[in-house]
Amino acid sequence: MKVKFKNYSLLTYVVLTFCACSLIVLHHSKVLADENVEHYKSWSIHTVIDDFTDEQRPILVAGDGKNQNEAILIIKCDKRNDYPYVVILLKNYISSHDTREITYRLDKKKPKTISMSVQGKKLMILHDYWARFFLMEIRGATSLIGRTHDYENNTVDFKISVDGYNTVEERLYTYCKPR
Repeated sequence: MKVKFKNYSLLTYVVLTFCACSLIVLHHSKVLADENVEHYKSWSIHTVIDDFTDEQRPILVAGDGKNQNEAILIIKCDKRNDYPYVVILLKNYISSHDTREITYRLDKKKPKTISMSVQGKKLMILHDYWARFFLMEIRGATSLIGRTHDYENNTVDFKISVDGYNTVEERLYTYCKPR
């Protein structure tokens, strides 16, 4: 169905109004939260402040992913008094939805293995018990290295500096359920 406008000034008005509204919305839209970032050793502490409630939700981030095998470690919880969970963002695609055994080593200690959920480039420890176990493990460590395999069974190694976690973890528990 073709609609013909007899009055081109009406068409022009509608198009210009739509464009103006779109620009205003794009210019003024933002997520309804502000974020403050602090740094301590290997960690960035992102404090997300909800605009409606002023509630402050800390997210701990280690690494920046800039180096070849460097990954990013994220520790957070989504709701107040939930247990925190762990996400490791890798450079390599691992699998769409799967579970993988991840071998990791902290500093020069003996390697350990843990099961992690996989979603694309993300390794995740979502289960409360295993997340708390992993977080207890990294306390006091300076370096986390890990190894897994992608969907083609290629080895994927990663490294993250976790120096200073024992100091910044208390910020996490101002929002998340304590260990």
